[in-house]
Amino acid sequence: MPSVRPHYPYPGRRKALTEAQVAQLLSELQQSAPYEVRLIAWTQYAVAGRITEVLHLRPVDLQATGIYVRRLKGSESGPIDLSAVPELMAALRRHEAARDGTRSVYLFAGRAVCPVKECKGRHVSADSVFRYVQAAGRKLGFPLGLCKTHVLRHSAISHAAAQSCDAP
Repeated sequence: MPSVRPHYPYPGRRKALTEAQVAQLLSELQQSAPYEVRLIAWTQYAVAGRITEVLHLRPVDLQATGIYVRRLKGSESGPIDLSAVPELMAALRRHEAARDGTRSVYLFAGRAVCPVKECKGRHVSADSVFRYVQAAGRKLGFPLGLCKTHVLRHSAISHAAAQSCDAP
């Protein structure tokens, strides 16, 4: 029986990156973006979340094998199992340990990315993450419409749907 692929309502107007393109984008961010921005993008792709959902994570949201995500826009909040990505969990735990002394309640405190502004108690700006993702996507030659943080969410969902359709 042939495998069923996710349906894109507008052929030619794809809103997701391929798995290879996501790997290229994360690799480019590894070279060009601050550590915190890379970790945010990686987490966003892993949990298939909106950028604001990832930016609002708190250290208490880290669990033994996953992370608790508070979903927005009516989506169901709950724990996300990240045991398949132990490198990400280890990186999140290292990041949490390194942020000791930060007054922010958020896991990704804004001060590390915007040292010019006094932003204690706030999270990293979604715009700053967007700018790094957009610059990396442009450098890789991706279409402008695919150089957005939200495309990481679409990509993760498309890849999960494709994998579940290929399963026997």
